[in-house]
Amino acid sequence: MAKKKKKDVIPQRSYSIYFIPIIIIFGFIIYSNTFQVPFLFDDTMILENQELQNGSIFAKVNAPRYVGLITFALNYQLHRFNTTGYHIVTILIHIANALLVYLLVKKLIELKSLHGNSNYLLYVPIMTALIFLVHPAQTQAVTYISQRITALAAFFTLASVILYIKFRIKESRSFGYLVLSLVCAVLAYKTKENTATLPVIIAIIEYIFLQSSKINLKQKVLYILPYFLLVAVIVISFVHINAQFEDVLTRMAEKSKETEMISRSQYLITEFRVVVTYLRLLLIPVNQCIDYFYPLSASFFEMRTLFSFLIIAALCAAAFAGLKKYPLSSLGIFWFLIFLIIESSLIPIRDVIFEHRMYLPSVGFILALVSFLFIIVPDSFKRGLAIALLCIVIVLSIATYNRNKVWGSAISLWEDAVKKYPQNLRNHVNLAVSYAEKERYDDAIKEFTIGLPKNTRNGEGSMQFARCYFKKGMVEQGMEWIDRAVKLNPYSLPILYGAATIYMEQNNYELALKTLNYAYNVNKSDMVINGLLGRANCSVGNLDKALFFFDEAIRINSSFAEGYHDKGLCLFRNRKIIESRPSFLRCLEIEPTLTDSYYFIGVSYEMEKNITNAARYYEQAIARSPQGSIISVKAQERLSKLPSP
Repeated sequence: MAKKKKKDVIPQRSYSIYFIPIIIIFGFIIYSNTFQVPFLFDDTMILENQELQNGSIFAKVNAPRYVGLITFALNYQLHRFNTTGYHIVTILIHIANALLVYLLVKKLIELKSLHGNSNYLLYVPIMTALIFLVHPAQTQAVTYISQRITALAAFFTLASVILYIKFRIKESRSFGYLVLSLVCAVLAYKTKENTATLPVIIAIIEYIFLQSSKINLKQKVLYILPYFLLVAVIVISFVHINAQFEDVLTRMAEKSKETEMISRSQYLITEFRVVVTYLRLLLIPVNQCIDYFYPLSASFFEMRTLFSFLIIAALCAAAFAGLKKYPLSSLGIFWFLIFLIIESSLIPIRDVIFEHRMYLPSVGFILALVSFLFIIVPDSFKRGLAIALLCIVIVLSIATYNRNKVWGSAISLWEDAVKKYPQNLRNHVNLAVSYAEKERYDDAIKEFTIGLPKNTRNGEGSMQFARCYFKKGMVEQGMEWIDRAVKLNPYSLPILYGAATIYMEQNNYELALKTLNYAYNVNKSDMVINGLLGRANCSVGNLDKALFFFDEAIRINSSFAEGYHDKGLCLFRNRKIIESRPSFLRCLEIEPTLTDSYYFIGVSYEMEKNITNAARYYEQAIARSPQGSIISVKAQERLSKLPSP
């Protein structure tokens, strides 16, 4: 009797045990060069968010994107402006998402009993999860700190779908899974608005994968209905909970149109092309950029717009046609398109394209492609296909690692953007700002000249341009650009205190105080304005006024380290050296990297003839300050002159 051929099977639990550490290791390896990536671009939402920094955001449950914001607030409490902690959290979320993708695909295959041959069940979930994990299109959502919101929203969305499936397939209906799924749905809605289409995906999964269920249509509707109803939390986040119905409608109409510069119809037809661009980036991830130049479509009947629409229509047709024969691929197509609807349809957004918008939709695209390949390839070639896909995973991993190198500094990121899309003036401005921060003022002026035409309405860019001229000693040109910025943005606090800061750097305290007093009348409770008023008044000898404004700034935000430092410095310069010490000590409690404080504390102890403490703080100042810096040199001089304790 011939021996039965042994099936090529690896027990499910066995390969799951090996796969989880592989995902974790791969994830950290390809993002290992991102831990020191600085705050960039829109990360000002963390750097300049007083509510986030002083912890008051925790009480504002109705704030849009509340869940994402509180994760940043927790990071801030733990790490302040050290970005490593922020990156570790986001990488962990991304790895968790890859594991959830694996679990979701595995569960969907089991629901349809699609595997027949165990290789299908083995390879498809693994390859889908691995490609999702390592794809360079995900770098903007993972490496760009503020876009953690995108990855976190995907986490709650995937968890909600998996928990719903677990609820539905339990023989003894366990409503605990349903409740947990709904909780995750609410957390997704409170993280990012693009998750509002989650109920549609759940309904599609119900239709495609759970048709054989014994429950009737009415019960199915009752199970899915709460997901649709809970989308209201997104609406409530943008309006006052006690607002009149007419006010709610008006407010939502405003919020559903971020910019008046693009009509809904023009945005929609432009997004046909954008969606096809996303498809191209997922298939061939080359020429990636943080900020694309993407001209708007003028007409639906433009060749490229019409062609893009036909591609999307063909995808939809393929998804409907493949419902029975290719259910996973059909779901993948629907997933990709439906999770793009919020940001790629009738809600005009200033920027028509950003790579992070692909993050959650990409799960569907990858699932559709991988599952289709494993269905059409004969069983005898499935292992070969898996090896080929594994090679692709390695290539994508290298591409992701290299793409993350570009994110290593603001200069490298914006030089890359200018090189690829020089037509985008914002790229030139951001590169100029990056050069200016590194004191490369000639390079900065060159880029500002390209990025800021004479009719610009970019007040913040104009302010930065002015600063470069002042640094080069070109005062007249600098004043011209400051005047332009303030006239264009008379109520913008960042512009006003930016102007005041430049005036103080030029020792023009009359203009600085005039600007700051005007800004104070615009908003008396702004921490930065109060802090700058403290500095300006201290510089002109108004100590009492200075202390009043410093105390106001600290009252507004008790974690305002710079406020404590500036208050201490003001007291120190007014010969109240010992009185300055509590402010410097409090500054270091909040932000130990403000190393000048160690030196001033050392001086205060020296004045009290406390040689031991004075020496200790001078040593700290020397150890923590850059070698050869003014503070380091001063601390060494004073330390060398201290008598032996």
